[in-house]
Amino acid sequence: MQYVYVGDTGEKDQEAGEMMLREYPEVVKAVFLHVVSEDSDPRIPPPILINGRPVIFFRTYVGAAARAMQLGFINEDAVKRVVKAA
Repeated sequence: MQYVYVGDTGEKDQEAGEMMLREYPEVVKAVFLHVVSEDSDPRIPPPILINGRPVIFFRTYVGAAARAMQLGFINEDAVKRVVKAA
């Protein structure tokens, strides 16, 4: 079984996710990090790869769902459910 780790940039989630990709790349297939900031238009870091696995930064859950679909993790119906919930 493989997992996608979802966290945010507010505390130590990025370090935890990156450590999981370094130590357990066979288990964690991606890390998605919600960029939290007091700025109204924060800079979104570009994706990075660790052991061939992506670390994706996102501002909105709709954006995260779209990226997850591009990577083949979810299908279009799942994206539509996220859009509807947002």
